[in-house]
Amino acid sequence: MAETGIEVRGRPFGDWFMYQVGMLNGSNEGFGDSNKGKDFYGAIRLDYARSANFSASLSGFAYLGNSNATVFDGTRTVDVNWNRYGAAAHLRYKMLDFHGMYTLDRIKHVPTAALSNFDTTASGVTVALDAYVTNRTLLSLRYDNMDAGGDLTQRTSQSFAGMQLKHYLRSNVAVYARHDLNLRRAEEGNAAAHNLRHAVFVGIDISY
Repeated sequence: MAETGIEVRGRPFGDWFMYQVGMLNGSNEGFGDSNKGKDFYGAIRLDYARSANFSASLSGFAYLGNSNATVFDGTRTVDVNWNRYGAAAHLRYKMLDFHGMYTLDRIKHVPTAALSNFDTTASGVTVALDAYVTNRTLLSLRYDNMDAGGDLTQRTSQSFAGMQLKHYLRSNVAVYARHDLNLRRAEEGNAAAHNLRHAVFVGIDISY
């Protein structure tokens, strides 16, 4: 659903620094303002030594929600505040490209009746390395970990390691093969994504 808001961004100190701040009218508000609450967010990014062979950047962000989620306390649904924080880094050297991100979710004002069976935090980590092994062939290695939060009876944490080989036939056409490995033990449930040990994908990417 679209939300009404305002955003300001800029580079007041030159190309090496960028900021972004904004305010939204709140979840499920549209053009109304029934809860009088606002969501605020902000981000900064530091760029270093952007050149043909090397570049690096470091960024951070925060999203502060106000009654933007709900929790069931056993008898009724209660509004809670869902905040998200994160940091990311990117480093490129010649044919190597490294990037990583960490995010943390935190739920505030959870009703006391639900706290005994509710984890108020969740986090995720992604680390990836891309390398051009030839002028047309890209090798990618990736690690993803999600420590789930919320209802303890429903949450499912995940950890995956992946490898992908992509070969560009043309600048806009590539074939690829990817292998994902589930690093955790298979968990209960019917969702294949939570129970697989190995997953192999083969396909073609076409961009216009």
